[in-house]
Amino acid sequence: MGLLVGEFEGDPAVATVWAMTFLIRSDKQSDRVEVSVEQMIAGQEEAERLAQRHHRAIRVIGWYHSHPHITIHPSHIDLATQESYQQLNKNFVGLIFSVYNDNSSTKQGCLQVTAFQSTTLSETDRQIVAEYIPISFLSTGAGEQHFMIRLIELQQTLLKEEAIAFTAAVGKPDDWTTVHPLQLHHHSSVYLKSLCTVTDVGLLPLLHLIDCKIDRAQKELATLRQKLHSDGA
Repeated sequence: MGLLVGEFEGDPAVATVWAMTFLIRSDKQSDRVEVSVEQMIAGQEEAERLAQRHHRAIRVIGWYHSHPHITIHPSHIDLATQESYQQLNKNFVGLIFSVYNDNSSTKQGCLQVTAFQSTTLSETDRQIVAEYIPISFLSTGAGEQHFMIRLIELQQTLLKEEAIAFTAAVGKPDDWTTVHPLQLHHHSSVYLKSLCTVTDVGLLPLLHLIDCKIDRAQKELATLRQKLHSDGA
């Protein structure tokens, strides 16, 4: 999960997302998506840096999170969270990515994304429902290096998240003398298991991607060398 950084233009407003920030989850329950005040401030500071660099009215304009293995539609918690953000800015938008949601019959993976805001059914019926926002994808010209850096940052965020959870459970090493050995062993095992999961689903595919890029680059280099040799001959 994280924040969307960009700008609003026009009336009705069109939101343009220029960057996304990764956030450390304050609550890792599957039905919770919470952004702390400190992280919101950090996101705004990143937006201000981009605004100064590009001389545009860039700010935090929304948030995003994923729905692993489930439908793309926002839950009642998502709608309540979105409504609270819209009280600060009526144009604030939410994105949801549905991932690891394989088709049961074809066994093919499916990746979906939707944008939404919260609204009420009517003036008399205050039930909160989703209002879906059209999405357009534009090419920014960002190169592969940019996306590789962002993928690495994501892995760093996930690993830091696990380290924070472990420290919150047993404290720093200086505090371990006051922790019961069985409790320390339990939390250490949970921490190790979490690190293995991050490695399996995140780091290993990333390393495989890097290996593939290196292999492709070496083949392209060999082709260029052969062409230079042929032209020289």
